[in-house]
Amino acid sequence: NPTESGANTGVDSLICGEENYDNSGDHCYINGEKNYGNSGNDCSINGEENHDNSGNDCSINGSFNYDNSGDHCEINGNQNYGNQGDNCSLNGDQNYDNAGDDCSINGLLNIANSGNHCEINGDYNINNSGDNCTINGNYNINNSGSNCSLSGEFNYGNTGDDCIISGEYNFGNSGRDCSISGSNASNNALDFARVHGGGANARTIDLIAQIDSVGTGATELLL
Repeated sequence: NPTESGANTGVDSLICGEENYDNSGDHCYINGEKNYGNSGNDCSINGEENHDNSGNDCSINGSFNYDNSGDHCEINGNQNYGNQGDNCSLNGDQNYDNAGDDCSINGLLNIANSGNHCEINGDYNINNSGDNCTINGNYNINNSGSNCSLSGEFNYGNTGDDCIISGEYNFGNSGRDCSISGSNASNNALDFARVHGGGANARTIDLIAQIDSVGTGATELLL
């Protein structure tokens, strides 16, 4: 029963509920109230006030999800909006303005993250960027780099590709092919290096040279 604006359009679609209007797409199912302005074929919407979402082969379950776009996507939760990307899965509340294909977000208030083939599990992870990355934890902010893994909390402002950070309050580090484990490691330049521990007890290990002496095997010089 469209009451606010125009009629729903589409072939072989079913709408159950009230005040669902301006939805378009073939082979779709809408169950709930005040869902409007959604478009795409072969879609399913269950809930209330989901609007202006677009994409084919999508599923939305929850309320107040809007302005999301992408094909083959699934959203389960409330107040998720402005997310973009194909083949994505979003489970949780108030996740918005994330962008990237083939991504998964599970948690609360994950905001403005970007990159393809990424996974975020946790809360309040904000403005991280890079492809093929995983973030597990909370309050990880403004990190950038591709092929990275970040586990822990309050890690921010780190940059570099092919890196691993495990721990808390690690910030301002840069480099590629590097690893940080511990807490409070800051402002290190870490190409091909590892930081273990944190604060006054932090130790940086660099592989300076590797020599294969005859009869003695490999010898490594570490700093």
